[in-house]
Amino acid sequence: MKLLWFIGGITAFILGLVGAVLPVMPTVPFMILAAICFAKGSPRFHQYLLNHKTFGPPIRAWEEHRAIPRKAKILATAMLCISLPITTYILGTHLWWISATVILVCIVVMVWIWRLPDA
Repeated sequence: MKLLWFIGGITAFILGLVGAVLPVMPTVPFMILAAICFAKGSPRFHQYLLNHKTFGPPIRAWEEHRAIPRKAKILATAMLCISLPITTYILGTHLWWISATVILVCIVVMVWIWRLPDA
C-alpha cells in the first residue's frame, strides 16, 4: 500500500512541476496532494516538501490550518474563469450537458476555495 501512496505522490509532484511551468495548470493543489500521498507513502519526501522554500509554506498552511493563500485563490479563480468559456466553446452546443456539468463543478470548486481561510 505504501508503494501506491508513493506512486501517487510522485505523480502529483510531477503534475505540480508541470503546473509551475504551464500557466493553465495549478501547482499548489498538486503539491498538496503530493504531500498527502507522501505522508502515507514516504515520510522522507513528505519532509522534503514541507521544508521546500517555495512549496513548503502553502503545504504547511494546508496541513496545519486547512488554509489556502489568497494569491492562490485569486489565481485558481482566474484560471477557472478563463478556462470555462474556452471549454464550453470547444464542446459546442451538441454537448451542452457536459458544458453545464463543467460549469457547475467550477462554481462548486470556487465556492469551496473561497470559503476556506486565507493562509
